Amino acid sequence: MTSFHKVRSAMRYTLIALIVGTALCREAVASTPVTPACTYKVQAFVAHQDDDLFFMQTDLQRDIARGACVQIVYLTNGKIASDTWEYSAKRDLGAMTAWSSMLGAHAPDAVPWTRDRLDLLSRKPVRYTDPSGRVTHIHLGIDDPWEGAGWGSHTPLSHMVADLQYAAPAYPDGPPPADAAGSSAERYTSGGLARMIANLAFDYDPDLIYLQDPSITTPVDRLCRACGENHDHPDHPSGAKMAIRGSEILESRRTVQFYTGDPGAVRPANLTPAESDAKTRVAAWYGTYDSKYTCARASAAASPTCVWPADAQAKWLQSQYVLVRNGDQARSQIAPVGTPEGKGGPIIAYVGNKDNKLHVRDTASRRRVPVEGRFASVPAVLIGQDARVSVFARTAQHDLVHLATNAAGEWLPAITWQDSVIVSSPRAIANHDGRSAVVARAVDSSVLYRAETSVGGAWGPWQPTGLKGVGDVVVVKDASGALAVAVREEPSYGPVVIQSQVLPGQSTFRKVNFPWAATYMDPIMLNGANGSVIVITKETDGRFGGRGVGDFTVYRQSSPGALSESTTWVKSGLGVKENWVNATAAIRNDKVIMAGNCGADKYFYAIGNARVAYPNLCVWKDGVSTDLGPVDGAPQFVSGDGAEPMLVVRSENDESVLASRFKDGVWSALGAL
Repeated sequence: MTSFHKVRSAMRYTLIALIVGTALCREAVASTPVTPACTYKVQAFVAHQDDDLFFMQTDLQRDIARGACVQIVYLTNGKIASDTWEYSAKRDLGAMTAWSSMLGAHAPDAVPWTRDRLDLLSRKPVRYTDPSGRVTHIHLGIDDPWEGAGWGSHTPLSHMVADLQYAAPAYPDGPPPADAAGSSAERYTSGGLARMIANLAFDYDPDLIYLQDPSITTPVDRLCRACGENHDHPDHPSGAKMAIRGSEILESRRTVQFYTGDPGAVRPANLTPAESDAKTRVAAWYGTYDSKYTCARASAAASPTCVWPADAQAKWLQSQYVLVRNGDQARSQIAPVGTPEGKGGPIIAYVGNKDNKLHVRDTASRRRVPVEGRFASVPAVLIGQDARVSVFARTAQHDLVHLATNAAGEWLPAITWQDSVIVSSPRAIANHDGRSAVVARAVDSSVLYRAETSVGGAWGPWQPTGLKGVGDVVVVKDASGALAVAVREEPSYGPVVIQSQVLPGQSTFRKVNFPWAATYMDPIMLNGANGSVIVITKETDGRFGGRGVGDFTVYRQSSPGALSESTTWVKSGLGVKENWVNATAAIRNDKVIMAGNCGADKYFYAIGNARVAYPNLCVWKDGVSTDLGPVDGAPQFVSGDGAEPMLVVRSENDESVLASRFKDGVWSALGAL
């Protein structure tokens, strides 16, 4: 590096010192390692220096309040062609100041963050760390100008996603030297950025990963500002897609939550007044350093206030939306429905992908009960004694909400459990004595159990089951009446582990013997006609380095009774070597029926490819696979009263519920339920 380049490299941070005083000069503060105490860790990958503040802040603030540590990875330098390097440096500083405010600093603009450089994959991202060590910012510095006139054209980040050979320049340490024609820039191809993201995630080892919305399908050349649904700044979905590719490389066991970007401006405000006020106050500290906003302070001791653009930022500060997804974050997931059979027809429960409310619908009376809030999981529905309905759903802030009716069918006030950080979709079941129970996975990967102390009475606390794993949990009763809980132990294609109650109804669990199985989907558990437990997996077949798509494999308990360490299993295959996602199953006449999202590429031979789509709905029964055509959701079976199972799916776009029934030897076309 030339001496001239060293001078230019230091200019970025000298500039920050000139802006706010030498106390914040990143070169002047010693890099003292700090090892903070973290209850858990969150890592967010975002495109620009304010995306975490406008689109994720309320949930990040809750994580901080719970004692979590947070790392934000900013992929770009946030500087379009007309911006100066001073503008980019101020954005960095604004982000740090806003986060100091989130951490409770009385004078956020005077908090001295430390600065150092990482050394990963022959690149040196810049890292800032707050004095407590709980929050770090990583800047990759990928260049951020529009490649055309503006909206409707690529940025380097979106170009990288579209063209795997394109190498985007990055300047994590400030402007390039004037005499080097950009030759000193670090460069990222799509694969290089994915590997960098994988390395950053591996090093930080987060429990939760927050990403922006990868589901935008509008072509880049048709994207426009403030145009509503399915439009977003191209860097937002592109950054999320690159992070997904990075997690594929890492084969991450972390729970991922996706956050809506620009479309939040056309949706109703869904934050409480207190949440919106807090989000606005924090954002104002950032806005003070971003010259594109008009901000002011009444006095040196006062917090800043800003005038925000009415069509975007002002609305983002009143709302925060997540994508409702299930299972593997690398798939294109839609929110499934919870569908047990109750009086008057199935009870359908789902979380709206565009309103994040919890909806409960009795298909006979067409009654809908929207529950206000920001929910983020597939609900669980349980029909208890006296036809009482219980619905459980996880919120975007990792609490669990319980909604129930009384014996008369009247809905009772919702109860929110905030005593554990829940990261999976819940599963509900009745104990042998009729007491309702729910299981879910917590942020430390442990599987927890909670039950009523009496039928219809108060609920006890969360209890450990002794399991740890990834993905969603499943639960079923064995022939003795004891509950059995199962989960995948490792990501991608890890084994299934099972624990069962020592005695029916107890909150103590014991290990169950189960064969090692390389499954890459969450297990499914059912009961056979004689009450025996059935476990269904989707396993690799050993080809392509162990990533070849195998069959749906059925493990049947060899004889009904209590599960234990001596339980033996009978293994068989269904002969469905298709790469389905969102698989679900039912039992009819002691035979397994399978369904899942598939598509034209359902015979794709290897797992682990985030770019494979599964737009259709397939069902397998009695050796015959039927493609029911394109759908906009994930399926579930409904069965009861001896009738043939009904397959239902909720459309994400219009939130209608569609059903297909097996009649006269064929599955009917999907129609409104």
